[in-house]
Amino acid sequence: MPAAHAKDFHVKGVKITFKPGSDRLISTPKDGFHCKHNAIGPIIEDGLFEGMLDDTINISVCPYWVRKDLGNNRYLVAEVQFSPRKGDTLMAYRPKPGTMTNGLVVAGSTSTMRSEASMKDHCPVIR
Repeated sequence: MPAAHAKDFHVKGVKITFKPGSDRLISTPKDGFHCKHNAIGPIIEDGLFEGMLDDTINISVCPYWVRKDLGNNRYLVAEVQFSPRKGDTLMAYRPKPGTMTNGLVVAGSTSTMRSEASMKDHCPVIR
């Protein structure tokens, strides 16, 4: 069920469990519930998860890798599964020296063979 960039994603009563009458120790070798790139949520209620060999619930995003500072608060971003969209709020992290900037709002973006994101404010951690 694709739900990338979903604003409201609600799952109720999901069951990932052993087959009735089974004597197996594993219900699935994979994630029980995997959700990626959601703006908000998901909300998961009244679920039953048992016997998985991987994550029970995996909620994650792929990072956007900034390839180049194009000037004027514009950045060349490596294409991943989803490009940043206008209005998205991002966080910038720089491994060395371990600095982080929160609350960067995307003012606009293009998505062709390369993705360019324009930010409302300059990101001081990107050089």
